[in-house]
Amino acid sequence: MILSETEIRFENAGTVLKTGLSAISNGDTVIDMKNVRRADSSAVAVVLDWIRSAQKSGQPLHVINRPGSFDKLVRLYGLSGIVRID
Repeated sequence: MILSETEIRFENAGTVLKTGLSAISNGDTVIDMKNVRRADSSAVAVVLDWIRSAQKSGQPLHVINRPGSFDKLVRLYGLSGIVRID
């Protein structure tokens, strides 16, 4: 699934979360953030929820084309082992 949002922030995090959870429940294993230019800490929380959901379903989840701001937050919070940022 390709996210259409250009930002993931507190204001739209709930909608983005639901979109991703729906895609995961439909069998998507890749979420592409290529359109996302900015992300705050709520984006990290959203992705962690997606990962949990995919794990419960026994699926891998790959979040690709993440914005640099997202990867910086993942490193800052020490979550590189959970949210792979190769």
